[in-house]
This record gives sequence, structure tokens and C-alpha cells, in this order.
Amino acid sequence: MNRQTKIILGVASFWPLCWILILFAFLFLMALTDELFQDDTARTHLFLLLPLYMLLVVTVLDILALLVIYAIDLIRNPGLDNEKKALWVAVLVLAPFFAMPAYWYLYVWVGRPEE
Repeated sequence: MNRQTKIILGVASFWPLCWILILFAFLFLMALTDELFQDDTARTHLFLLLPLYMLLVVTVLDILALLVIYAIDLIRNPGLDNEKKALWVAVLVLAPFFAMPAYWYLYVWVGRPEE
């Protein structure tokens, strides 16, 4: 895997965590400034929440694609025994926001020389 591919995979791996931070920042700002939702029209809600929903769709597709990529990488990784592979699969499925950046750093960025 070349350096550019590793960097793209790293950005994709860190994106779900970034999306969570964006969501919490938006909700925090919304709680601080009630003026965002004082107008109860559906158009205002749609205008403010539509970008978050679109980012949610992108994030879910990103997580699903990364699950497939990392599952294939786990199968092909000779440096892991079967117990560690099973553990990584469980962690990647149950906590993808934190496990994907960790797996990328440990086994893609640091653990593998460039080809």
C-alpha cells in the first residue's frame, strides 16, 4: 500500500470521529442559542438539519466501506493470530468510531512498510 492510499484510508478512518465532534458542537451551539429554532417552520428546521443528515449518510457509508476494507485487511494480515483477528472484528463492529483510527494507525500506517 503506497503512502497516498494510507493517507486517504486514514482520513476516511478519522472522519466518523470528526462527524461526532461536529454533531456535538452543533447541538451545543443550538442549546446555547435558542434563536436557531425559535421559528417553528419546517423550512427552518430542514435548512439547519439537512447538512447534518447528509453528513450522517456519508458517515454511515464511510463506516460500512471501512468495515469491508478492514475485514479484508484483517484476513490478509499475517502478523495477527486468530484470537486477535476475532477481537479486532468485534471491536471494529461495536466501536467503529474509536477502533478504526486505532486499527489504521497500528496496522496500516505504522505496521506495514510502503510497497
